[in-house]
Amino acid sequence: MKNNVFVSFLSLFFLATVAVNAIAQNQYVQIKNGYVDDSRTLKEKVENKGHKDGTLSLGQNSQNGDEYDKLLKKELPTKTEVAKQIANSMKAVKPNKKKSFTGISKFNISATEVTQAQWESIMGYNPSSHVGPNLPVENVTWSQCQDFIKKLNKFTGKKYRLPSVKEWQYAACGGQNGKEYKYSGSDQIAEVAWYKTNSDGATHRVGKLKKNEIALYDMNGNVAEWCSDAAGSSHAYVGGSFADEASKCTAVSAKSSILYLDEASPRIGFRLAE
Repeated sequence: MKNNVFVSFLSLFFLATVAVNAIAQNQYVQIKNGYVDDSRTLKEKVENKGHKDGTLSLGQNSQNGDEYDKLLKKELPTKTEVAKQIANSMKAVKPNKKKSFTGISKFNISATEVTQAQWESIMGYNPSSHVGPNLPVENVTWSQCQDFIKKLNKFTGKKYRLPSVKEWQYAACGGQNGKEYKYSGSDQIAEVAWYKTNSDGATHRVGKLKKNEIALYDMNGNVAEWCSDAAGSSHAYVGGSFADEASKCTAVSAKSSILYLDEASPRIGFRLAE
């Protein structure tokens, strides 16, 4: 009897200690609608060496502890610089009657996924699980993406938006210059995508691999990408991620999946269209 009481006391003490430490070290981290809502900045994350378990993934080439110091010294771009970066990254996608994609009008789409530095410059915090200024922002909900776009458009006077699934698929297949590759820009997935086999379980700097026929990077792998398409309160994402098998990263099929607009994942980010 005494032993049982003692064990129960130790268990309660342990749980209380864990809870206090979690609150003290992670006042910015909350569980909201089933996902981790992390409102810390990049600098705060690096100073704290990570999330509630005390760890931090820095993505590609992050084994060296000096990466923390490098990130702390990294200056975020100004909003004006972000606006220029995004404007310069937009690639024109033109309709092509020879393609199986019908009903698509001319549009622009960004060459790379939105980065964490760009996100934090506009939003003031970094929700990402794999941390680095030039890594794609992730762990963002569809609604948070809309907030980013609204603020960016107000600052720039532009009309940026998320691409539709159909637009994204057409662009992934090379748009008007498409050569019917299996993946976006190549028949060899490792040339164009960070996926389960080559990613080491983390996201990578945007734009490092081969671009596709219309100069878009990371259309397959790295992070899957939110699209504008909705089905009630659910929204589509496409492209596959660093954690997915090659079969989920093909350009031709580019099948979309569904999440609720208030759900997020470390596997999902986005790019812009207009």
